[in-house]
Amino acid sequence: ECRELGLREGLLMQKEEELLTRGERLTIMCVGESGTGKSSLISSIFTVPVGASKPSRTRNICETVLSLQSDGVPLTVTFIDTPGYGDDIDLQRDYSRICKCIDQRFEKTFQREQNRYAEDDDRHRLPYPVDVVLYFISPHRFKGVDVEFMRQIQGRASIIPILSKADTMTKDELDEFRSLVTTRLAEEGIDYYQGPYAVIGAPYLNMTWADDSDSRRNYQEKEKAKAGGAGRHYPWGTAHGEDESHSDLPALRRRLVTQGLTDLRRECNEHYRLYREAALHKRRGWRGLVRNVGRFCVAHTIAAIAWGYRPDGVMEAEDRVKYRLLGLVRAVGHCIEGVR
Repeated sequence: ECRELGLREGLLMQKEEELLTRGERLTIMCVGESGTGKSSLISSIFTVPVGASKPSRTRNICETVLSLQSDGVPLTVTFIDTPGYGDDIDLQRDYSRICKCIDQRFEKTFQREQNRYAEDDDRHRLPYPVDVVLYFISPHRFKGVDVEFMRQIQGRASIIPILSKADTMTKDELDEFRSLVTTRLAEEGIDYYQGPYAVIGAPYLNMTWADDSDSRRNYQEKEKAKAGGAGRHYPWGTAHGEDESHSDLPALRRRLVTQGLTDLRRECNEHYRLYREAALHKRRGWRGLVRNVGRFCVAHTIAAIAWGYRPDGVMEAEDRVKYRLLGLVRAVGHCIEGVR
């Protein structure tokens, strides 16, 4: 065993300097039925207002970038809000829209990787793949469309099922519903990262939507000074989002930001690796197809010349054409297999 070289301290110091300089990032996509409180939950997790001053339905996929500071570390959170599947009659269109958004971020990462002349700083400006999808399930209702949505997302990003508006269910109802969701996901073969988490995503406990923008900007300070944090008032009491006996919000925050960020990044890298392998295989298939088409054209030209000027070499030229054509057919077959 070699003598102490200060390796541990040196590496930790370098890692800390890089972390403080470049910070960390997290990309969250929220998917689910309309009216399940997707934006409100993000506001509750990171204790900052997100979205419009008045609650409204999301009509298009939109991104919100939050630049935060946590323990001196810059944290960039990209929140991707998606339209609820109840807003469109065509569910297949909803599936493809969400999956296309995830795949496009994979593709941009892949293109950036293939660009050998890209600056190193570009890695921090271009979109990153989706780290996690929070899938919102309406209280008392776990439908077949929810299963199918998660089936489409599975393999593209890590999924965390969210039982939204947990305060609308009693404790017994919540336990029964959680068990139902867990059992159904297992039966359908849906692979998810963690959960389900039953949350109360209502950040503006002591504020109304009529409050002015200055009050909204002071929201974080108000929440820190107020006991109980996020929640909802009822005539019979208050449901506190930060109380773990009422809501899994603190556990979800820990899983996303502190305890599970490295695991999420590892799973995201694995999903990107699979996408990258498929993209490279597809690219090789098309390159092979183009190469064989070129060879076929050359062979065809040779045959035409031989037919016109060398009658004795026609048979040999035709054999070459047949050989090249057979290679072309095989290449097309491999290419179609790669696309599937």
